[in-house]
Amino acid sequence: MVYMTSGELDITIDLLSELDFTTGSLTHEDAKSALHAILLIRNLVDHHASVLVGLCDHLKVAENEGRKLQELLHEWGVAPASASRMIRLGTTPDIDRVHRHTALGTLSAEHADAIVRGLSHIEKRSGEPVTAEERDAHIIALLGHALTWLNFRHFGDRGAVTWGDGCRGGH
Repeated sequence: MVYMTSGELDITIDLLSELDFTTGSLTHEDAKSALHAILLIRNLVDHHASVLVGLCDHLKVAENEGRKLQELLHEWGVAPASASRMIRLGTTPDIDRVHRHTALGTLSAEHADAIVRGLSHIEKRSGEPVTAEERDAHIIALLGHALTWLNFRHFGDRGAVTWGDGCRGGH
């Protein structure tokens, strides 16, 4: 694991801010490769932001300043929906399997959040507590949907179907 200092992160920020793809000199393949790399970086940045939000929540960073974490994120330019997503992803317990995918950049924060919201839907609608094994099975199923590019709308449907099966063995 690599830890970067604030100064090293500043250098990375400077390098990214100096990128310019507007010149039109990229080939088809260069543009495709650059876009893929930038989207991978975006996913990784979203992952690390969510992890740090979870850490800040745990350390009560905003609370120690008499504020809410949402307010702190807003002050730093994060849109309300993105802040809510970061907080959900950073503070939801027992989603290590989801975090492993976001840490690789293979899963967007939007997909990860849809999984967390789908899981929450299942757990709220079940008549009894969901066991750790059942929860893991639901996470695996929802990850499968996300990694096969199923539309976000289907995540809620997936949660409803699973709940409709009594949260017991239905996928």
